[in-house]
Amino acid sequence: MRIDEASALHERLLATRRGHRQAEHRLATLLAEMTDRRLYAELGYATVFDYADRVLDLPARQARDFIRIGRHLSELPELAAALAAGDLGWTKAREIVSVATPETAAAWVARALSVPSRVLIAWGLAAVGWANRQV
Repeated sequence: MRIDEASALHERLLATRRGHRQAEHRLATLLAEMTDRRLYAELGYATVFDYADRVLDLPARQARDFIRIGRHLSELPELAAALAAGDLGWTKAREIVSVATPETAAAWVARALSVPSRVLIAWGLAAVGWANRQV
């Protein structure tokens, strides 16, 4: 039956997407380490962005986002767990690290799991705006 084929393909696609997100977690972690230890220089690159562009085919902006995410994972364990499990991708993680604190990370991750990226981005912008008004 075609429904069985569709269901099987659907499951394979979901598993592949989860694996892709898990790879993004590893990429963020490893790029942050490469940056913090300046190991890109040992490989002959002037900056980590040169390395990311030439070796990983990552634009500077995306590399910057991955590095920022990777650097925040130790202080935001709920985010780290969601990324490692493949439940969230880097786009949502990028927004979460912009607004979350260790005290609010669990709530931001829960929100991110339930809404599309564009909604999370809007909430993040609103949260940053609200915080700026409170200063």
